[in-house]
Amino acid sequence: AGEGAGRQGVVTLQVTCSSGLSQTITIPAGTTEPTTEEFTGLPAGTTCTVTETADGETTEVTVTTTVDPAGGAVTIPAGDGVEVTYTDTYTVNPGALVVNKAIAGAAAGRQGDVTLQVSCTLEGAVVTEGELTVTAGATGTVPAGTLTGIPEGASCAVTEPVTGESTEIGVVVDLPDSVTITAGATA
Repeated sequence: AGEGAGRQGVVTLQVTCSSGLSQTITIPAGTTEPTTEEFTGLPAGTTCTVTETADGETTEVTVTTTVDPAGGAVTIPAGDGVEVTYTDTYTVNPGALVVNKAIAGAAAGRQGDVTLQVSCTLEGAVVTEGELTVTAGATGTVPAGTLTGIPEGASCAVTEPVTGESTEIGVVVDLPDSVTITAGATA
């Protein structure tokens, strides 16, 4: 269930009963339909516990698990059956953007503060914005900052409204192309 269903990894359940039954149920990665396993011939009074040993969580999706009954433990009644239900709800993880500034050339290190502005849009709406500053005098490739919590599919662009240029130092700005954020990843 959830917006991230179908993007999860393998899910495994372990069924253990006082009658000696011990079985692993493997649900393939990406499964979106409910999976049902039935165990017959268990004597009345048998206690069984179902535990989820792998919930399918990946870098792309986070999982919230509910189990009914709580704890996954049941006692088999006489002449009837009983169910244990695990429901995994998958949420798509946001991505992140790391911004670095390369400062090079003969006058590198003599520039003033540099301001970088990041704007990420999704379906025409701004979903994340940030302003990052690289301090005056920096040289080489400088980590400017990281923006997190960016929705999957957002397109992020960087501009440089303050270049560090002065009357003594000229600056040529070469901006990167926009990047598209993927679930749970850092661009």
